[in-house]
Amino acid sequence: MKQFFYFIMLCLYILGTIGGLGWVLYSQGYVIAVGVVTVAVMAWPKVREYYNKLTE
Repeated sequence: MKQFFYFIMLCLYILGTIGGLGWVLYSQGYVIAVGVVTVAVMAWPKVREYYNKLTE
């Protein structure tokens, strides 16, 4: 069950990062795009932790 949680969280991270960045750039909100990238970078250690737990 935990493996499923880690997988869903990784998918949501990817979807949120790519989708959020794409939508903001499409809307020409470049300042908000910097915020989306910053949040994605801040979340990277947790994403790596979830990936490591998923591949155990």
